[in-house]
Amino acid sequence: MKKSKPILVIVGTLLIGFVLGFFVSGYLTQHKIKTYMRCADKEGFTTMIYERINASAELKQKLDPIMQKYSEKSTACLNRHKAIIDSLHMELEPYLSSEQNKKLENCMGCKACKGENCDNKKKCHTME
Repeated sequence: MKKSKPILVIVGTLLIGFVLGFFVSGYLTQHKIKTYMRCADKEGFTTMIYERINASAELKQKLDPIMQKYSEKSTACLNRHKAIIDSLHMELEPYLSSEQNKKLENCMGCKACKGENCDNKKKCHTME
């Protein structure tokens, strides 16, 4: 009995550590995804930069022209990336089974429809 008590404490501590690690890892992953998705539009890009540097109203006013230029470049880059992904999918489609194509659409599709039954994938509301 005396020997089993320390073992139970160690096993319990390990289990608690595993559970906490699982949930913290999930939270951190979700946070990174949300941060990335926020940068997908011009306002989100600018807001993220201003938050990171803790910009005052006066500094924001000075930086606005620069941020406008680079937020447009960032949006253009994201649009090019989306076009590349669409092109990739169109080239892969003839070689994949219908199930594989469905999985690929779910993976690459927009977040609102998750790629399922999306009639307007190229101009989907969350892909713009």
